Amino acid sequence: MKYFLYVLGLVMVVEGLPYFGFPEKMKFVIQKILEMPDNALRKFGFVLMLAGVWLGQMYLTGGDDIRQRLYLFKDLFICRRVDVYNTQGTIIPPA
Repeated sequence: MKYFLYVLGLVMVVEGLPYFGFPEKMKFVIQKILEMPDNALRKFGFVLMLAGVWLGQMYLTGGDDIRQRLYLFKDLFICRRVDVYNTQGTIIPPA
């Protein structure tokens, strides 16, 4: 629970920085967000959630084979085959 509160506090600091540093710009950004269609906001929120889950998973696994995970993540969005190399420099065959 202590770790969760620490992370929540850091999120609040990061979220508050733009409002503290650039209040005029943030008013402009909020007005633009209000003009956006709901579907676009949902897609943006979903992508942010996926990125957060992915970063959390990377942290929990200790970052092993980060290069391989980045290539596989990139492959999901580009939809093409990417050769992934292990630490010895040999190609890992696709599953």
